[in-house]
Amino acid sequence: MFCKNCGKELIGTPEYCLNCGAKPLAAHSFCQNCGAAITPATEICVKCGAKVGEVVGETKGGKSKTTSVLLAVFLSFWTWLYTYRKDAWKFWVSLVLAIFTGILAVVTSGVSLVFSWIFNLGVLGVWIWAIVDTAVKKDEWYRSYS
Repeated sequence: MFCKNCGKELIGTPEYCLNCGAKPLAAHSFCQNCGAAITPATEICVKCGAKVGEVVGETKGGKSKTTSVLLAVFLSFWTWLYTYRKDAWKFWVSLVLAIFTGILAVVTSGVSLVFSWIFNLGVLGVWIWAIVDTAVKKDEWYRSYS
């Protein structure tokens, strides 16, 4: 990574450049990926082809869509703990619904088998909702997760 203010190569991802003292990502004078001089209007570096503002080969965190879908398939609504900051309400609604339907299924199990199946359909519905919700989100949503 290179400082976008002075073009000096940086070790790791420091908050401030040791050469010029600026925040390495704040300026727009040098490509962050290769250190080539650029203008503030540059969107793609002509030397290395990297999009200005992104370091090629370096991940910015984010989440994995595959992991989220697998969690939904095997653990139902617990997948929303993986993306809790954005999906907290879905997790809590599903947890309350699961507890409620579980209690009702136990209480009504001696009354009628039909009641048990009706309540279990709610749990099945939440499971399907979790799988569909995680599968239909674009990969970019997961990559940009912060």
